[in-house]
Amino acid sequence: MVTSRHPDQLLVVDPVYAQIMMTETTGLQTLGVVVNEATGRIYVGNFGSGDVWVYDSRTLTVLAKIPIGVNPTLLEILPDEDTVFAIARQESRIVVIKGLTKAHRVWRFRSPRAGCRSREQTGLRQQRDSAHLATISKQAAGGWKAHSNLVFEDGRQLFGLVYHPDNGYVYSIYAMPDNTWYIDAWKPNNSALWGREATIVVPSGGALDSELVGGTGIVVSPKTGHVLNANTGADSVTVIDANTNRVSETIVVGDPFPVVVKSV
Repeated sequence: MVTSRHPDQLLVVDPVYAQIMMTETTGLQTLGVVVNEATGRIYVGNFGSGDVWVYDSRTLTVLAKIPIGVNPTLLEILPDEDTVFAIARQESRIVVIKGLTKAHRVWRFRSPRAGCRSREQTGLRQQRDSAHLATISKQAAGGWKAHSNLVFEDGRQLFGLVYHPDNGYVYSIYAMPDNTWYIDAWKPNNSALWGREATIVVPSGGALDSELVGGTGIVVSPKTGHVLNANTGADSVTVIDANTNRVSETIVVGDPFPVVVKSV
């Protein structure tokens, strides 16, 4: 699945034959997109029109248009819970979508620039400007509750984060005021302070005052278990061994920004 902003549309692409199989109109200025393979639904966040559209993945029929607020950006999914988290940037909110409807609980956070990931029955969020990292966890009664876990006062700016399902760590990438870049490995806890397991030095993600700064290309390989991070300012990708939390190699690739991995 690919989203395009010029024009605004959702495309199904055959990567083997490099052919566009289907297209469908989206809202204005699409940004985030996630797929729930269990339900056969695609969720597309429309930055310009302030909503999330839900599609049938087989036909691209629009199943729902869910108003989120001003400027929805990133989406993250808990497929087993049929739940999607959506960041509404301008209003500094995280909205929870259950299936085809918006949940009643909406959380505010202090910074409009934020990252969001998911793990098991928990959503993870961190805010760049306020240097705040927190969780949103599912309660026994079925609702969701926000937990403030970490607030940093050393001047760091938080960027991307990823959860590793094998070792249970959360990897958070950040930059210090002198533009040095690091990844911290944290052991998350919904009801207590997190424990930092390692700090890993990585090459530059770019200048902090540039609109082209990176910091969002961090993923876990489901095949090898390695953590991969795109070093946008250093034209490379760092590979981290999750067993030791040490850099195993750095690969020069050009000008990386997002990173995706194949499971096979």
